[in-house]
Amino acid sequence: MDQDTYALFAVVVALGLNFLLMRIAFQRGMVWLMLVLQVLQVTIGFGVIIYGLPGFEHAPAVKWVVGLVFILHAADNIRLRTRMARRSSDARRRIEEAQRTWKSDDDDDDDPS
Repeated sequence: MDQDTYALFAVVVALGLNFLLMRIAFQRGMVWLMLVLQVLQVTIGFGVIIYGLPGFEHAPAVKWVVGLVFILHAADNIRLRTRMARRSSDARRRIEEAQRTWKSDDDDDDDPS
């Protein structure tokens, strides 16, 4: 394999690892890791758009497609994080409502009337 193939392979590995690590960070609530990965992903995306991919100089559309895939993936991660935060707050709200209802039911049972 030549250097161009290694560069393309590195881009694909970066996208795959970012996808995997982002899901792990979401599940574990590691906000710092999510932010680092987002910055890295957007940086790689713009780097590919600005500098291109070795071996694809004859096809400028390739650098735009690959770069925009990284940027679109970053936007998708933001959407996923927002949805997970909303679900978490909804679940927390439902738990609090259930606890209040349970507590009010316990208070009603203590009344001697």
